[in-house]
Amino acid sequence: MDKFSSDKLRSLREHRKLTQEALAELCEVDATTISGWEKGKWEPSLQNALSLARALHVSVETLCDIKSIDYRQITTNKILNDIQDLTENAPANIPIISIFRKAVHNG
Repeated sequence: MDKFSSDKLRSLREHRKLTQEALAELCEVDATTISGWEKGKWEPSLQNALSLARALHVSVETLCDIKSIDYRQITTNKILNDIQDLTENAPANIPIISIFRKAVHNG
């Protein structure tokens, strides 16, 4: 599994006030397995990562310390900014420009 964070696992477990034994029981693994994951000796399989995430009430992304990025929103914002730049510098007599101007100002 890519980018598993043993420190994050320990932190999340402690935040939930779970012992390694209690978390192991929730995930149906041995406590030494939890200990090994937290020490970075080995990483959980995807199935075990899903069990850990459920037991800790977090996403796998959080467990792996991955920052989520909504690329659709970035693209939408870029398009709107580009349209705004175009409409501010374009002649007003182009029909499509007036439509964009209204959309940007009312948006």
